[in-house]
Amino acid sequence: MNKTNNFWNKTTVIIGIIGIVVSIFFGVLSNRKNTTSLNIEKFNETLLTKPLNIDGLTISYIFHDSIYVTNLWQSTFIIKNTGNSTIYGDGFLERNTRTGKIPFVINNCDKVLSVKIEQSNNGAFIDGLNNICISQWRPGEYIKLTLITEGEYSPELKISDREIKDSKITYSIYSIDDIGQKKTIIKYFPKTISDIIKGIILFIIAGLSISLCYGAPQQIREAPKKQKIFTIIILVFSLFMLISPILWMFEI
Repeated sequence: MNKTNNFWNKTTVIIGIIGIVVSIFFGVLSNRKNTTSLNIEKFNETLLTKPLNIDGLTISYIFHDSIYVTNLWQSTFIIKNTGNSTIYGDGFLERNTRTGKIPFVINNCDKVLSVKIEQSNNGAFIDGLNNICISQWRPGEYIKLTLITEGEYSPELKISDREIKDSKITYSIYSIDDIGQKKTIIKYFPKTISDIIKGIILFIIAGLSISLCYGAPQQIREAPKKQKIFTIIILVFSLFMLISPILWMFEI
């Protein structure tokens, strides 16, 4: 009994030390590592001028009563600050945008007819047809852009990472398969906090697993002969239960 208590006392001390070290390490790392990132998600695209194959029928489309169009596209993009740093525009000394605005280009089209912000929670507005004007764009904030373009194919919206200091621009396409999927609790935390939680859990699991494996031979030797197989099964099951949270954290 004393040996068992001694084993678990050592295990508790190891876990405590690991938890403190990991907390300090990830706390310092999270304060130093600031990321600036925008994700551009193509939300939907619709060809508004679908041809009708009917003999004798001719259809023409006019945009704003003056522009004749043939292949008219309506496309929606959601641009979100997915980093953990605020993007500063005009009006701030610590501005990290090159011109105070975020210019974008629209590729894969012959003509851009309209660019409009449908929704936003950062007070952004469009200057002309290719500049997003912001004061500050905090992490998690977004804008929803709707484009009206003419061309054979649906347009692509691009932002150069050179326009925002030390930034990374990512691209994605909205999928209807994402609807109805439940988020795990950890996904509701900011990325920095979730990374810290994952790191602490991972190191605690590692400490417990090492302690369990270290004490397993002694536990098996001290078990009565008839219970050795049962003891091994319990130890293997305990090890599996310790490792299983890793599958949840990394969605394996």
